[in-house]
Order: sequence, then C-alpha cells, then structure tokens
Amino acid sequence: MTDITTWENEMTVRPMGRSIMRTAAAGGLAALIAACASGAPTTVSPGSVPSVAPTTASTTTPTPTPSKAAVASAVPSPGTTVGDGEEWIAYQQNASTGIYLIRLDGSGDHAAFPFVPGGEQLHPDWSPDGTRIAFSVDGDTRVIWAGDADGSHTAKLVDCVAPCMWVDEGAWSLDGRSYIYHRMVGKDGVGVSTLEILDLATNKTRVVLTAPKGRAFYQPRWSPDSTRVVTEFAKMSSAAVDSDVIGVALAIVDVTAAKPVAKEITQASELTNSPDWSAATDLIVFAQPSTSAGFDGPSDLVTIHPDGTGRTTVISVQPRGGQTPQPAWSPDGSWIIFVDPGSTMQTVKVDGSGLAPAVATGGGTGLHPRYRPLSKT
Repeated sequence: MTDITTWENEMTVRPMGRSIMRTAAAGGLAALIAACASGAPTTVSPGSVPSVAPTTASTTTPTPTPSKAAVASAVPSPGTTVGDGEEWIAYQQNASTGIYLIRLDGSGDHAAFPFVPGGEQLHPDWSPDGTRIAFSVDGDTRVIWAGDADGSHTAKLVDCVAPCMWVDEGAWSLDGRSYIYHRMVGKDGVGVSTLEILDLATNKTRVVLTAPKGRAFYQPRWSPDSTRVVTEFAKMSSAAVDSDVIGVALAIVDVTAAKPVAKEITQASELTNSPDWSAATDLIVFAQPSTSAGFDGPSDLVTIHPDGTGRTTVISVQPRGGQTPQPAWSPDGSWIIFVDPGSTMQTVKVDGSGLAPAVATGGGTGLHPRYRPLSKT
C-alpha cells in the first residue's frame, strides 16, 4: 500500500511497458463522483411506474458523413491510426465535449467521434477485442452510441425516448455477447431505475433487475466469466425524481439467476463507488471516500473480493485531502488507472507501488479513463 508519506516521491513519469492480456476487457464507463463533474444526473430515486416499459435498443441511427477537409481538421495527422496491437487510453476530455484517444507515450491525442450528433460524450468503454468503443451522448435524453476505434461505423446502440430520462455507463461483457447499462425512467415526479442487458447478436433488451423504491443503479461492470456484475446501489433521500443520493453500496448481481437480486458487499453509508471488476484477478477496485466529506471529498483506492472479503487499501491519500476517483483495471490486472483532483490520469500497481502519470508526457487531462484491450490476431 502507498500512503501519504510516499505519494509525492513516487509521482515520477514512467512508460507503462506492461504485458496486456489480448482478450480481456479493460473495465468500463463512470461513477457518482465523476458524474457530477461531467453533468451526469445523480439525484434521481426510483419508484414504481409499472405502465412504463423500457425502450428497446436501436442500432440503425445514421451518422452524418463529414467532408475530407472536416476530417483532416478534426483528427490530428499523422499518427492517429488505431492499429492492432497498439495500446491506447480512451477518456472523456474535460476541455471539450468529446471522447478522446491517446497513446501511453502521449502521442496521437485526438477526438475519436467528432461527427456523432448530440451534445457531450461521456463514459467510454472498449469492446473486449479492442476494436470498438461505446459511449453516452447527451441530448434531449442521454443515449448510448458505439463506433469503431478509428471513428468509423458509428451507430446508436441503446435509445432513450421520454419518459426515459437516460441510459448510461454501459459495459461490454468479456465474452463479447452482451452489453449492460442502467436506465432511469421518470413519470409524475417518480423514477424507476433498472439494470438492462442488450443481446448484441439479436439486438433484444431484457430487464435484469428493477431497483426498489428509494434505490438506484449506477456503473455496472462485468465479472470475468460474464455471469455477474458489480454495480453501485445508491440510496436516495426519497422516492422523488429530484431526490439526493445519500449513500452508495457496492452490490453483486448474478444476471443468470432466475430471480436476480442485488447482494450488497459494502454498506451504503460508506459511499463506496466507481467499481471496476478485473478481468484477470477477480478483484474489484473502487473509490472509498471519507464519509464525513461526502462524494467530492478525499478518497482512497481500495480493492475487495466479490464475496466482500479481503478489503485492501491500495493508496491512502485521505489525510492529505487527495482523491482517487474513477479507477479502472489494466486488462492484465496488474495496474489501476484513476484520475487525480487535477483531472490528470494516474496509474499505480495493485500493490500500491509505481505511482506515476498514466501518459508518459503527463498529457491526457480528462475523466473516466479506460485502457484498450489488445485486438486478437
């Protein structure tokens, strides 16, 4: 574990130079802390709206075709081809509205999807073969799009038509067959929060679990065997649509069960958030804030087993007011990437050593970083 006495001494620039599992996904898109920073809604509580069915996904929305001149001005050249075998980080650029890609050496920083219609682009997640990226797009409601890593073949993946308020923070299963996300539907001042899975072969959606009144789901992330997810299970101040988040537990959901349930492995009073499930080690990493300071206060980087045992602090920075939001695993499970209070992406080994900027040049200032899994050959 790295504590506050060694934090600053270990902040040296170091290329990653790690070995990445070729078929593992690098955990996915978002958390309550960063949702506030990115404009994501975080104050909705679920209720009961039995007459409102979730909207099924669509993959047919066309993308405007840009001119060659527009492409040249929007995407830096040369050096931005996302080739097989290259290591990239996808992240939410906080100085613009886009999803960006950057190499670990700092080169090739560019907007990945500048021509997708809508507003702010949020919460990127790589497909397990490293060829596509899904991300949320703000508009009248928040929807989910996906496109090839080179910016081509973009289409709407999951739609959200009023009274749906948003679909968000989705993640590909590691077997590549499914995509999970959370949906919020509102009617007459009450909201219903659901976990839903899109079957990528059939384009059919099923509701896995509906949150009880006064609870809501955020940021589901898959287990290595694609049978379970870890999710934020938020506690709301009331059942009203504009109620506040007053607590967050981490919960495990077996999506293959006949009647899935959310099994909490932390307490809502702990405000545990931003979970990501390693594809290689079966560990879950999350941010553990100081409960007295709330979501935006100091936080530690912590790992835990999916049965709730073995909680281990990777980095402790609460005493100096530091933060460790939005952690995500490298595909080989040896590194964790997260964002410091200055929105600079940092990386650290699972044992707490090797703390350094995730990008060798110190560039890539943004939110919700996700390592790219290497493509199969």
